[in-house]
Amino acid sequence: MKRIVLSLLFTAFLGALNVHAQKDVLFTVDGRQQVSAEEFKAVFNKNRDIGDQIDPKTPDEYLALYIDFKLKVLESMDLGMDQRESFLMEFEGYRDQLARPYLTDQASEEDLVKEAYDRMKYDVNAGHIMIALESESTTDTLEAWKKIQQIAKELNSGEESFEVLASRHSEDTYSAEQNGVLGYFTAFGMVYPFESMAYKTEVGKTSAVFRTQFGYHILKVYNKRPARSKIKVAHIMLISNNKSTEQEKANATQSIQEIYQRIQSGSSSFEEMVMQFSQDKTSAERMGVLPEFGINEMVTVFEETAFALNTPGEISKPIQTEFGWHIIKLIEKTPIPTFEEAEKQLRRKIQRDQRASIGRQNLIKKLKREYNYKENESAAKKFISQFTSDVRTGDWIPSEKLLADKSVLASFADQNIESYQLAEYIQNNPGRTSEAYPFEEIYRNFLDTYTQQRLLLFEKDQLPAKYPEYRMLMNEYKEGILLFDLTQDVVWNKSIEDSTGLTEFYEAHKANYRWKTRYSYTQYDCADAKTAKKVAKMVKKGKTQEEILAKYNTESNLVVRVTSKYTEKPDAEVLSLNETQNQSEILEKNSRFVFYHLSKLVPPSDKELSECKGLVAADYQKLLEKNWLDELRAKYPVVIDETVKNKLFNSL
Repeated sequence: MKRIVLSLLFTAFLGALNVHAQKDVLFTVDGRQQVSAEEFKAVFNKNRDIGDQIDPKTPDEYLALYIDFKLKVLESMDLGMDQRESFLMEFEGYRDQLARPYLTDQASEEDLVKEAYDRMKYDVNAGHIMIALESESTTDTLEAWKKIQQIAKELNSGEESFEVLASRHSEDTYSAEQNGVLGYFTAFGMVYPFESMAYKTEVGKTSAVFRTQFGYHILKVYNKRPARSKIKVAHIMLISNNKSTEQEKANATQSIQEIYQRIQSGSSSFEEMVMQFSQDKTSAERMGVLPEFGINEMVTVFEETAFALNTPGEISKPIQTEFGWHIIKLIEKTPIPTFEEAEKQLRRKIQRDQRASIGRQNLIKKLKREYNYKENESAAKKFISQFTSDVRTGDWIPSEKLLADKSVLASFADQNIESYQLAEYIQNNPGRTSEAYPFEEIYRNFLDTYTQQRLLLFEKDQLPAKYPEYRMLMNEYKEGILLFDLTQDVVWNKSIEDSTGLTEFYEAHKANYRWKTRYSYTQYDCADAKTAKKVAKMVKKGKTQEEILAKYNTESNLVVRVTSKYTEKPDAEVLSLNETQNQSEILEKNSRFVFYHLSKLVPPSDKELSECKGLVAADYQKLLEKNWLDELRAKYPVVIDETVKNKLFNSL
């Protein structure tokens, strides 16, 4: 939630570019915070397009908002909110996110983007045998390795099929029940090492043993096909799930077949049936159209049925999923996007994906060169001599002497990696190896890992100087978090927690929170005019809905449909009804016949506070914020340079 609010705050107020030019100062807050014309111009231009779409503002209006924003930020700084532990932790989290794209090798990313695009042109159908790794200990790793090698040996002998061995040995229990088969997937559908092996293995072949974070695998590729990409369909849905009664399930089964027959016979269109019967209310408002989707985004039977349709307008037979019954209509199939269209999204995916580690490793190599990374071999030998066999079991405790040793093991830029630092790191991050694993390799692994961490931390500190756009974003997030936290303390929380103030505000403005006339009514939707007339007579005689449905829906649930509502915004035909004339005329809608029966009319009245607390709190917040800004304007005088302002506004 906070991320969303921050985003809205940025759109309305932010974009500050942290420009420190002293000339052309547009306004000064409290004689100490100067805001340049360049800064405001950058803010205004950055948010102009978004602002024009949401809430267009003149430069004067935007300047007023930006001044208010700066007043709040200055207040938060004076209150020391930028030193709070909660702020520092949150800001560091955002800092890590903003730094992530800069902490990778761009050339490696280019190659990965191209590779991902080439792969997304195809879907791969594969299966696997997996032996899981419960831990990273040498014993567990060796045991898993022996198991997978024995399976590979059995597979290569040809005595039993891949599927039999998968069913018998695979520790991925879900796929093992399907004889190892995983089905189709595409780029980013599996962890990167698995994806790479699948795309590199020929159809009909099995792979060599390989490893992922889940364990050891042997993979078999069954097929590769041109990617399905995306598809857009519409559907008619009748609910029939594990919460439905047996009678409801039977009704849905019968009704979907009747709907399908009507469409097939041409007596009703697909769209008419959607409007009349589909119980997926969200899609029904759009004539049944669903958001575009690709493989593995819908339940299997729905996906397979949808993609089996070839011609726009083609309609499927009824199918059943865990949610209910569906009839699907093809709208369009979307081809694979061009590289230019896909590139931006692919980059985002790569930055969040395991393959980002490739770019990270290449960046480490570049940073070592850039910052002249060097190691001290003599200090390394001295350090290694302090190891005991406990380092292999993760129980090593450095000596007091080593924990005080400031010998330089490695250096880069103005940074040193000293013996005591690596010793503390090893003690706090123990690992397990085999009894025969050399001390030199153990040292090398720990030093490499620790060096990477130090290099990346150092590089992150250099980003503001290296990349102005990063510095700008950092300032935006810093001020945005401060603004959010302060507004939450002064306005949002107070409007909820100040029950006395909220009640007093409600009592003073009660006239703003009233119920309009409310209508309790029932809509009767009938298959033909004759039935509608008969049902209308039964309603006038006081017959219940159950009696009416029992009489007319003996052979089909589509003959009469009944919907009850209680609302301030009734269907238009209900507005003219009253308690005397409580039944409408019969109207033809979507080739069916409809009338409305009003059972109760509730006149306007005041809402209780509990019935409108959200609206009252929102209005109370506006009052609190107005009063708060009045206080800030009095506390922090703002001086605007009219000459600079006129010159600036003429350029906007």
